[in-house]
Parts: sequence; structure tokens; C-alpha cells
Amino acid sequence: MSTPLSVREAPPPCRSLGEYVAALVSRLGEQEPALLARLGEVVGARCARISLDQETIEVRFQAGGVVVTEPTIGLADGEGSTDRYTTLDLLDGRLEVTHAILEGRLWVKGEVESVTRIFQAIEILLDGSTRNPELHRLALDYGVDPCRHARPPGSALTAGRRVVVDPDHIPAGEGELLRRLDLLP
Repeated sequence: MSTPLSVREAPPPCRSLGEYVAALVSRLGEQEPALLARLGEVVGARCARISLDQETIEVRFQAGGVVVTEPTIGLADGEGSTDRYTTLDLLDGRLEVTHAILEGRLWVKGEVESVTRIFQAIEILLDGSTRNPELHRLALDYGVDPCRHARPPGSALTAGRRVVVDPDHIPAGEGELLRRLDLLP
């Protein structure tokens, strides 16, 4: 019987939407600078207004990083809103962006060019989140953030859905293999 290896030292902190977005972009830059550069090219000087449940922020890309502010009266280039459960489904790979829109779980508004670039930015971030342990860890923290509502009962992954790998709980045999290959963080 193998014992899971746990590398999480403390429970995740409570974070605001702005803190999650800033951490996401910062970790992307630390771990995958080329992907961050691509994100900067896609977004350019545009401003996006993002709403998640009751939180709304504005996000701009500036000098290789992100600037997160409170919403202003001015027009954003694009706007998007969703809820926590849709975000978790996107992060878990259970829902594609296109399906979220078609199902009315993700709402967007803006000129076609800006909205297209917002979707490209989302896809870049989701891609980075699935391949990068630090971004994946941040997504897992968001899923168990003690200041946010837990998933409703019955919303757990079913057998027909994709498997989500938790980098904080690695089976002992896999942990030993990763240690031998020097692949642990």
C-alpha cells in the first residue's frame, strides 16, 4: 500500500480576484516567460473588465506584467463575467471556453477583435495552468480557498470526466520516480 506524498505545508490563503489574477500572471512569467510574452502580444494595451461572482476588476498588461485595478467608469475594451463553479470547471478541464459561452455560463461583451483576444488570453492562461505545477497549484488553492463557497454536493468529477492530478498529493511510487528523475519542485 503506498502512502501519498504531501508537499503542501499550509492551507491556502484567502485571496481576492485581483490577487489571483496578479499571482497567475506573475507565476506564468516566472515559469514560462515565452508564454507570458505571447500573452502580452495577444492582449497588447487593451483593458478588460472581469467579474467573478460579486467581484469586478480591470486588468491591463504593462511592461511584461499585469496591472489590476478597481473598475473605473471608463470603457474597457472587453468585459467578461462568470461564476466560481464555471471557473473551477474550466480550470479542471471539464468545460471548454466555447461550451461555457454556449451554455450561458460565461458572458462576454466588446468589439469582435477585443473579445477574440480575451479568449486567446484565457486559452493561454488555461494552457499554462495545466502544464505548469505552480499555476496548477494556484488553481487548486482557488478551488479550496477558505473564503469562497465550496462546490455544491454532487458536482464532483464523474468517471466519464477527465482526471485532475493534484501535485500536492503524489502517490509514493510516483514520488520516488520523480525524485530519481529530479523532477520535484
